[in-house]
Amino acid sequence: MKITTKNIDSDFEQWRGWHIIVIAKALIGHSALDFYARFMHGIDTETIHKFADQVNDQDKTATLYPAAPVSAVPVRYFMYTEIVDIPDYVDDFKKNIREFIEQNRATIKARKILIDLHRDSDPVSYLYLRAAEQTFKEYAVDGEIDEVVLMS
Repeated sequence: MKITTKNIDSDFEQWRGWHIIVIAKALIGHSALDFYARFMHGIDTETIHKFADQVNDQDKTATLYPAAPVSAVPVRYFMYTEIVDIPDYVDDFKKNIREFIEQNRATIKARKILIDLHRDSDPVSYLYLRAAEQTFKEYAVDGEIDEVVLMS
């Protein structure tokens, strides 16, 4: 499995055909979830809002697959946190990435995965990018995923 990090750019069409992991933030016109689910795959805003609420209320990774190749982790990891809480947040975040890997193994079967955890235009925390990378390396089975791209 090839894992790379890529800077965000405006060429989103390159990700058509990939399964995308985003944060469960349903801000219409201003979130990765809205962009990939609504603009790229035609999911209506009501469904997107319900999906984001489900992920955040249950604090579990969920997917829009097969309606759209989009999954989401809870938004709480990307809100303001105290420095002392970060290790616990990173450990919990890894659990959510493992949940995605298990869902992918069981039903999604995506071979190419983009992880775009942007909350806004700010860069994604290095801690979460490395945690996602480490979790894929530890839990993905050889041969089940060809490529993972981490959007920084």
